[in-house]
Amino acid sequence: MGSYSYAASALFLIVILLLATANQLANGQQGNLLPANVSGQLCCTSTGTCPGPALPGVLVSLVCDVLGSDVTAGQATTNTSGNFQMYIPLFMDTILGFSMCRVIVPYPSRTAGCPALATGPAGLLESPIQFVGVRLSGVFGLVRNYALTGFIRVPLPAPA
Repeated sequence: MGSYSYAASALFLIVILLLATANQLANGQQGNLLPANVSGQLCCTSTGTCPGPALPGVLVSLVCDVLGSDVTAGQATTNTSGNFQMYIPLFMDTILGFSMCRVIVPYPSRTAGCPALATGPAGLLESPIQFVGVRLSGVFGLVRNYALTGFIRVPLPAPA
């Protein structure tokens, strides 16, 4: 019985994807048929927003709200300049709806090398993302590009 429910769930997901894709194509829209690139920069400031000293080697996550639950859609590590980019697979935008996604960095656990983020209670650096255009990539063809709108510092709730 368990395998039947998995098969039914998979079939349902495929049907939803096909309907979403067919609707966009029928309306002449490029839609979400392209892979996505989410990029940004993390700096050692009280909010993680640049300008400031680069924050290299930090794991950043793209987290999306799906029916009230957070789903990690991608992860990347900042380079020596604090820059990161993550390519999100084809159709992921259709499934998750990037309007409900944000880039997060837990602090101070992932930002240990940054004194500006070492003070105060633990929390998250969060930035919504915004669509900035489509570009041609030699590896992926056309790619939808998203950028950060700016990190804000969000303290974690105190334990009860």
